[in-house]
Amino acid sequence: MDRKRFEELRRNVLDKFNNLEMLINLAISTYYFRETNKDFIFRVLNNTFFSSSLRIDILSKIIKDSDKKRFNGTINKIRQMSNIRNYFAHITPQYFDLNEEITMEKVGWFPHPRDPSKRINLEEEHEKFFELEKGVHPYILGVCNILGVKFPVKF
Repeated sequence: MDRKRFEELRRNVLDKFNNLEMLINLAISTYYFRETNKDFIFRVLNNTFFSSSLRIDILSKIIKDSDKKRFNGTINKIRQMSNIRNYFAHITPQYFDLNEEITMEKVGWFPHPRDPSKRINLEEEHEKFFELEKGVHPYILGVCNILGVKFPVKF
């Protein structure tokens, strides 16, 4: 993988996860305020100290789903997406040489957090992220609709 391809994969994952986080923010805001509360979203939920894990935990407490298997599966998928997002967020393009294939002997690979002797296969993680997203996105949109989020959102 070259730097240009990495930047493309990274941009795709980060953009899509940011969109998912905004939907979660809208759901949380609407649940607690019965409307989209811009100050709450931008001052609290988007605060740099407010982690994705905390956001997912709050979401899991406000969702009322009679299908516990679907609910648990979706929350787990969101957590997996968050982990993949972190892989891409914490690897910078400087790890990659522009025109060289990544090898363990050269700069351009990144160790897997679970087993540092192996590298993360970023193509596979990208594919996995978007496979997970196929089930998560409609579910979260449904949660937003049930909670009464008004689309398009106007701030």
